[in-house]
Amino acid sequence: MNGLNAHTVLVIAGGAVAVAALYVCWARLRDRPGRRRVALVVLRALVLALVLAAVLDPALSRRARVARPASVLLAVDTSTSMAAPLGDGGTRLAAVLAALDDGPLRDALAQAVVTRYRVAERAEAVEQIEPAPPGGGTDLQAALSEILRVPRAQPPAACLLISDGADSTARPPARVAEALEAYGVPVFCLSVGGEPPADAILAGLVAPRVVVEGEQFEVRVLARARSLRDRPLTLVLRRDDAEVHQEELPAGEAERHARVTIDAGRPGYRWITAEVAPVDGELTDANNLRSTVVRVEPRRARLLLIEGRPRREYAFLRRLLLRIEDLEPVILLRKREPAEFWLDAGEPRRASLSAAGDLSRYRAVILSNIEADALGPAFIGRLADFVTDGGALAMLGGEHSFGAGDWAGSSLRGTLPVGMGGELLGDAVSVRLSGDGELARELRATGFTGWQRLPLLDGMNAVSGVSSGAEVVMEGLSGSAVLGPLVVAGRVGQGRALAMMASDTWRWQQSADADEHSRAGWEALWTTLIGWLIAPRAERQVVIDLGRDSFEAGEPVHALVYVRDADCQPVAGARVEVSAAELGSAGAPVEATATGTPGEYSASFIAGDPGSYQARAMAYLPDGGEIGDRRRFDVTPPIGELADRPRPEVLEAIAAATGGRCLPLERAGEIAELLPLAPVVEERTVELRPARTLSFFLVLLAIAGADWLLRRRWGVG
Repeated sequence: MNGLNAHTVLVIAGGAVAVAALYVCWARLRDRPGRRRVALVVLRALVLALVLAAVLDPALSRRARVARPASVLLAVDTSTSMAAPLGDGGTRLAAVLAALDDGPLRDALAQAVVTRYRVAERAEAVEQIEPAPPGGGTDLQAALSEILRVPRAQPPAACLLISDGADSTARPPARVAEALEAYGVPVFCLSVGGEPPADAILAGLVAPRVVVEGEQFEVRVLARARSLRDRPLTLVLRRDDAEVHQEELPAGEAERHARVTIDAGRPGYRWITAEVAPVDGELTDANNLRSTVVRVEPRRARLLLIEGRPRREYAFLRRLLLRIEDLEPVILLRKREPAEFWLDAGEPRRASLSAAGDLSRYRAVILSNIEADALGPAFIGRLADFVTDGGALAMLGGEHSFGAGDWAGSSLRGTLPVGMGGELLGDAVSVRLSGDGELARELRATGFTGWQRLPLLDGMNAVSGVSSGAEVVMEGLSGSAVLGPLVVAGRVGQGRALAMMASDTWRWQQSADADEHSRAGWEALWTTLIGWLIAPRAERQVVIDLGRDSFEAGEPVHALVYVRDADCQPVAGARVEVSAAELGSAGAPVEATATGTPGEYSASFIAGDPGSYQARAMAYLPDGGEIGDRRRFDVTPPIGELADRPRPEVLEAIAAATGGRCLPLERAGEIAELLPLAPVVEERTVELRPARTLSFFLVLLAIAGADWLLRRRWGVG
């Protein structure tokens, strides 16, 4: 029998007993007057009903509105900077305690349930905020996170933070605010400390992490100069070590924003650095610079071919370029000397040399049998810069190439990997693969053999030597005698250069002696050479990024290390070590850990005593290779909280992100009115048990006593 049935049975049984008792009482009072009889039966019925109710204990429920005070979190900064003096002779913390002990803020908080915390590097719950000596650094993000993430039975209506905003972690305000926004608690801030000292700060630098080669991307910069509103700021933006933009940020605002569009450049890693030029009289210039690393991914390769005249060598090379996947060739063919060019990559049309456009759009440029005078010194100068900045250049043989084309007197002379000879060698030439450099290994990797059995070539350009560090890939032979280098490759600056002294390799494709073997040799040679020219190369396989070039002594430095192979692919599984030491010294390495992003590793260390330092990253690759990078940085004397520098911008960012408000401490009364301190009203179901109350017991006693007294008075037993 369940509880409900048992209760029903008890009610029925109790009712039956009560009815029986009343009947017996009525029967015994049969000889009494009618009114007395009725009164005594009614009193007895009431007593029995109350006793039955006490036994059954019925429960009554109703809806009720219950109000309770709002819950407020009070966080007071008690770090070292709060001991800084104010104009009235007191300290920042003393001013805060005075505002809490008297005035509208005290009266407002008295209406709420307040949980108090002291915050510095961490948060500490306290009964009262005592005027103890401040100490320690400040980590507002960590301290407030400890407070806001605690689960509570009654969610807090708001958090009131009273601080000078100084944060020894040097995190950007937006990052601190973003971390606190997720907790869903509005943070109201009272800023204490007055106007900060004169200091120009490069507060923010935002750039995309990954861009595509040749594209333009936007860099956003935020400079802050609260106490230098009347002074213009000069902003300089650099890509790697080259200045790409400079502008003046006009006076008038504490925060000054700039948006700059720059070119991505070539594949690899690019340092993007923004700097505010030092201003006379500012506190320090150690915070005037920020940098970030942008990874430039390769896009579809573009190649420019400039051909001196229609010929068979050009016809076969053009056909190859047009069928290579992921290659966009631009072909300029000279049809009439000195410089009548036609675009010949699609439907031929007349064009000038200017149709080539900006050379930075190309991965490689090939000059095929064209003399220097046809291009002019301005274009040749651009070609030299193109190679030095990371492009690839090839010169192919012919009667207008190398020394025969007057290239010896041009600015391109030092760019090619060979010296400019002046004559054409007319001997029948066979070829031999030589050397074990990068390009020679790639040719061997094609699997083609028997280079010396290929049909003979009809001469080659003579050169006066090979540049230091260049690789002789193929030699030209006359019988068993070496005529000279036939293919030479080398690096120039950040780029690559190739010299091909033959002009008629078409004979391997179409001549009386050509066969399947020679055609395969032509295909292996030219696909490898073109592939080497257009392959994206990482100029820096390892890059260490510290984010800034200056740190305070004792400040944590967070380093990111990016590792890629020679083909610009991220390297996973490398062992990466980071060390930092004063210039000329060696530091103890710290092992970096993978961040989860392919090819990205992170490590941290503490900035030492003031001086000039060098951070070094060494990557030990899975294939046994070792590559590294270095980055110089300076360590300055501590200027953060020890400089008593308030940072109201941090508090403003926190309030804006969380839905609160930020006001100076002098306007504490306004914050008191803005705090959401209205009592929390809830509707609850209230359960009443009248049979368990004192009034019920007193009524039962009164009725039973009245019944007993009347029976005594009327002589009823």
